[in-house]
Amino acid sequence: MTKDQFKQLTLIEQAQYALEHGDEILERIYIYYAIKLYSVNDFFVELWYHQTGNHIGKIKVVEEDDVIHYYGDKIDISGAMK
Repeated sequence: MTKDQFKQLTLIEQAQYALEHGDEILERIYIYYAIKLYSVNDFFVELWYHQTGNHIGKIKVVEEDDVIHYYGDKIDISGAMK
């Protein structure tokens, strides 16, 4: 599935596809949301889970630059320095 095909899916279909075919790689917290980053095929997807409302608020395809911006401090590159 391509990034554009994924964007055409409903929220429920996007959630199912990301959870079944993606790999969870990082997580961050933003206000009431636990945001999980998934690698799906050749693109990244954020699943925004509203913790107090107990539901998925949105699913967002994110670009590589945004991954570095939002998750850069959580990426361990120490092994690359050897």
